[in-house]
Amino acid sequence: MKLGANLKENNEGCTFKVWAPHAQDVSVVGDFNNWSECDLNQMMRDNEGIWSTDVLQAKADQKYKFRIKGPVWNDVIVERPDPWARQMEHSAGASIIKDSRSFNWTDENWSPPFFEEMVIYELHVSTFIGKNDGQLYPGDFQQLKSKLDYIKNLGANTIELLPIHEYAGDDYLGYAPVAFFPIEHAYGSAEGKAYDDFKDFVNTAHAKGLAVIVDVEFNHFTDRQGDDKWIWDYDGDKKYDKGGIYFNGHNTQWGPAPDWEHQNVIEYVEECCRYYLSELHVDGLRWDATQHIKDKPNGWDAMRNIIWNLQTTSGYEKKIFIAENLPYEKAVIESGNFDSGWWVQFHHSLEKALGGRQDKGGSIEHGINGGDYSSIYKRIIYTLGHDEVRNGSQYLISEFGGRNNWNARAKRRLMSALQFFVPGIPMIWQGEEFLQDGNFQDNEDHAINWHYQTDDFGSQMQKMYQDALTIRKDFSAFRYGDLIWAHAQDRNRILAFLRKDPINGQTMLVVVNFSDIDWTHNHSYGVNTGGIYGQWMQIFCSQDAAYGGWDGAGNAFYIPWTQGDGKVYLNIPKYGVVVMQLK
Repeated sequence: MKLGANLKENNEGCTFKVWAPHAQDVSVVGDFNNWSECDLNQMMRDNEGIWSTDVLQAKADQKYKFRIKGPVWNDVIVERPDPWARQMEHSAGASIIKDSRSFNWTDENWSPPFFEEMVIYELHVSTFIGKNDGQLYPGDFQQLKSKLDYIKNLGANTIELLPIHEYAGDDYLGYAPVAFFPIEHAYGSAEGKAYDDFKDFVNTAHAKGLAVIVDVEFNHFTDRQGDDKWIWDYDGDKKYDKGGIYFNGHNTQWGPAPDWEHQNVIEYVEECCRYYLSELHVDGLRWDATQHIKDKPNGWDAMRNIIWNLQTTSGYEKKIFIAENLPYEKAVIESGNFDSGWWVQFHHSLEKALGGRQDKGGSIEHGINGGDYSSIYKRIIYTLGHDEVRNGSQYLISEFGGRNNWNARAKRRLMSALQFFVPGIPMIWQGEEFLQDGNFQDNEDHAINWHYQTDDFGSQMQKMYQDALTIRKDFSAFRYGDLIWAHAQDRNRILAFLRKDPINGQTMLVVVNFSDIDWTHNHSYGVNTGGIYGQWMQIFCSQDAAYGGWDGAGNAFYIPWTQGDGKVYLNIPKYGVVVMQLK
């Protein structure tokens, strides 16, 4: 069931198709007929309620809508945008015909990183650009290309974009789609260009070695009242007052849920996924709030069947499918056929351990290595995501005391460094790497402040990210190795774990001090090595002077042996992460 506006070969017009099973009559109006209904553009109905027609005069970049005469019990005439359109003029405006074949892709040799190799950088197109970086706010896809080298040089290899569906209004996070196919018009460099500009962005990212993942918001449509909610009662049917053909009366806290019991709605979602993955060359999809799909009638079966169909499609073998299911559930990832899932407990447990406002349960140990995951890449590990810096929350540097507070910076270094050394796919939220502060909202006042990237505090933090990610890249134990607890958290709030890659024999010891007490006198703190005897060499210390700590905080130029008591004796700075390699 492929609907929408599809241009014919050799520029011989366009085929329009729309699902409107309750309509008495449907025609297509637009620039090609001066927006006047005429017999030539009447549409014919099949037995499934799909209306179609060919319009020889229709061309790429022309605007159109469907003029629908409702059912006999609601004999109205409405003009509706196309739910399958690739582009709209704005969230309540006309649809735009786009030529899916016109872009000259150059990424035929592109291959995304293996899942275990991924380092994700999550960003919001609008607010990522335009504040103290010499560019105009808000950001768009063309401007975003200027940031690709920055993201790559940081050490990330995958970009995750907050939703780019056409959403209600111009300034929003993207989590209120008016429809699933159209690309948000505000992200284009000119009217009708967002679809083309996004392809150019993906192609450019691939050329620089960066994969692109997109958040998809399939659990609800916009709840904004007015012209933006045009998909409601789409073909005029109000008989059961449940929203019409795309709905069945079920809701989420953010808006009406799709009807997961209707095959045409299920196909609409699956074809949207294929549109992103094939036509737009996207490398993966992160499904938002899957728990609010799973709890709807037939939602679980519909979702897992869609993911299975995608997983078994030739050419999609390296695409990644991620579930944001809160709380994390192994069964959702495994039985739902997803490749990975968001592990928010890392954020919750460490934020609480370091004196933050978080009061949600979970021990430090559970946050580091809980979740009953089956493979390392089955978890997305992050200190912050978009939700953790909004809705009354803020960037952790502000929560811990502010950028000018040394302890706050040290705590932030601890959390940031640790996310790269525990099992999972690490994810960085925009600006955290140079100590962006405040909270996140969809306006210029809260846009990323690029001045922070080059000030002393931001430069030090950014260098730590680069060095930690280089270590993660250079040592396979952090990407493929199991975690083994070596030193249970003691009364001094110090714990340690091993990461071991059995294939090449790499063994790494990660020691974490969650307290404000320094153990940096003559390498005197004994850390259990989990039965591993040998000589150890420090390869990382989050309190190194280069990162904002101090000289002598760690174990540079000191290469100790495991002693007879099964411990290695180290300096362990306050709020510090120390990584030792078995020589």
